[in-house]
Amino acid sequence: MNTEIRVKDVNEENLDEFINLCIPRDKREDPAFQEGKKKKKEWFSVFTEKHGTIAKAAYLNDDLVGMIQWIPHPESKSMEITCIFVPNEQHQRQGVATALLRAFLDEAKKPRDEFNGEPARVIVTWAFEVPGYYPQHQFYRHFGFKPIQPDNPHWLYLPLQDVEPVTLPEEGEYLPQEEDQCKALIFYDSSCPFCIYFSGIIEKYIREVSELVPIKRIDKMLDVAETRKRGNVPFCAVNKKPIQSFFLDKKTFQQEVKEALIDCT
Repeated sequence: MNTEIRVKDVNEENLDEFINLCIPRDKREDPAFQEGKKKKKEWFSVFTEKHGTIAKAAYLNDDLVGMIQWIPHPESKSMEITCIFVPNEQHQRQGVATALLRAFLDEAKKPRDEFNGEPARVIVTWAFEVPGYYPQHQFYRHFGFKPIQPDNPHWLYLPLQDVEPVTLPEEGEYLPQEEDQCKALIFYDSSCPFCIYFSGIIEKYIREVSELVPIKRIDKMLDVAETRKRGNVPFCAVNKKPIQSFFLDKKTFQQEVKEALIDCT
């Protein structure tokens, strides 16, 4: 049986199946995921026009089975892997993720216009955990990635040239705007097709606390001016206060929203 893994750049021809790979089959007709898919297409169009190739797809026996995507950072000549994913168990531990990472590293070593004709100096990634899947940070460590901080196994880097040890950028503070008073802001990431689905959950939980508070959604990837002027944005801010609780902890999240709105009644 032929099990050849082929890795291809993501472009307009395979963009639909690339995005669908991350969406559960039973959710693909859900309006929230349809809108999330549309948002990711917008993100993809803007970022490929600006940066060129930003994603690759892996095929096993002609079926798309895995993906990797990244964002170049010209100011530091670095490339940030934002996601590497092989969703189906039957395709895992067959070298798919390895093939994707190696293809990406080959890409990162090419001269890039946005890096003044030089290749990337360093690769960085947040190796987030997905329950039930092989730990990402262990996968990356196998390829020589190093922790950025000794006590944090998830922020990793791989130097491609002689670089000083990488440090995490200063996150800064959230900068509330006067226009945000007595309003709720939801910040989402359009590079992920789950963005509208998750935003909808947040909005629903806020509405259960207050039916009247104005709610505004801001795309962190494409609404650059709206995002930057607010500094280090959380996933949600209410009445100029960043909400610290994770929204899936519904009770704690709603209590924090309620407290933030006390002086708006």
